[in-house]
Amino acid sequence: MVKPILEIACFSPQALLLAGKSAADRLEYCTHYIHGGITPPVAGFDLLRKQITKPIFIMIRCRAGDFVYSNTEVKRMQQQIRDFQSAGADGFVFGTLLPHDRLDQFALEKLAQAADQHPWTFHRAFDHCQEPETVLEILRQAGCSNLLTSGCTNNALEGMEQLHKYSALAGPNLRILAGGGLRSHNLALLLAENIQLDYHSAALLPSTELPDLQEISRLKQLIDQQ
Repeated sequence: MVKPILEIACFSPQALLLAGKSAADRLEYCTHYIHGGITPPVAGFDLLRKQITKPIFIMIRCRAGDFVYSNTEVKRMQQQIRDFQSAGADGFVFGTLLPHDRLDQFALEKLAQAADQHPWTFHRAFDHCQEPETVLEILRQAGCSNLLTSGCTNNALEGMEQLHKYSALAGPNLRILAGGGLRSHNLALLLAENIQLDYHSAALLPSTELPDLQEISRLKQLIDQQ
């Protein structure tokens, strides 16, 4: 069985540097926590990258709101991917939908092509999708590395049954990344289900957008004990 990992979402350069010193296995870098994450500025990322040894995946989402993108927006996000590649990003996080919550395969293909050989995560736009199991199979065939999902529910604990099903369907090359409300006080409930998952949390300090390093350590300890 593949060892599960802990990914921490970071919403500022300061947060990224702090989490870079934590027990996390991988970092997701974005801005605007209140909007669920938007692409951060590429300026200065090359300097941040040099100070952090952990893999860093970049959120590619050019605006807040829905995940239905125009051709112009898709081209903009393709360029964001290329810019962050040049600055040293290890992977990318994106998701594309059509109206009525269908997967936009055309836009997805464009972003995946821009990512080139870098791994990529399909984010929680998946939780809005119609026919999620069909979408999961499309993502698997498209070369998606990670699928961030709460099991199409409000949070990962509510979605445990679906997470179990998605993990079984994903195959060896697509990792299910459980996210949505995960903290050290409730992670054990999900771990007890013995599902093959990775784990995603912001682990924020109260009333801030900064990571709690002690909380990250507690999360990582629980995962490693699995």
